Amino acid sequence: MIPIMEQERPNILPRYRCGQCGTRFPLFSAKEKEWNYCCHCGAEIEWDKVKPIVWEGKQCSVSVSYTHLTL
Repeated sequence: MIPIMEQERPNILPRYRCGQCGTRFPLFSAKEKEWNYCCHCGAEIEWDKVKPIVWEGKQCSVSVSYTHLTL
């Protein structure tokens, strides 16, 4: 089973959940993967196959137009 990585924003420790049943794993450091099996469904965790999240900057141009309403 390949776990799913979740991260709220850059520079925040990522969270992981089971790719099979969706159970969230407890927080642990990124270098130490403490779990070898899912605590809920028992599926073996394949940490080496996790797809990392890539954060990229976005350039947004917002154009605002004002409409004048006369009553």
